[in-house]
Parts: sequence; C-alpha cells; structure tokens
Amino acid sequence: DDDGKDLMKAMRYALTALRSILSTLQAGRVEALKDSEKILITTEIEKLGQYAKQLSKAIADLPIHKPATA
Repeated sequence: DDDGKDLMKAMRYALTALRSILSTLQAGRVEALKDSEKILITTEIEKLGQYAKQLSKAIADLPIHKPATA
C-alpha cells in the first residue's frame, strides 16, 4: 500500500532528524551559539515543539493495537 510506504518513509526521515536535533540540544551546543544564531532558531524551535505536541496527541489517538494494561 502506497500510503503505508509513504508513512514509513516519512517516519524514518523524521526519526533521523529528531535524533540529530535531540543530540544537539542535549549536548549543550545551543548555548555555544552566537546571540544572532539563537534568535534565528528560536521561532523554528517553538514550531518544532508545537508540532511535537500535535504528533504526540495524534499518535495517542491512533486506533492501533496497544498492549492491554493489567
């Protein structure tokens, strides 16, 4: 199914990007940026956070198989 393949491909790209972003943020490399660079990335970081919240909700709402809790 093309939709499934497209979704898997998009998720793999997203996972690669998210791992890279998290690695950079957790390594404290943002603090080393110049103030002008921090200003430029602020809007994008805020957008990323908003999309992450939306994605988290969409995943939680998916009608997929989830293990039963005891």
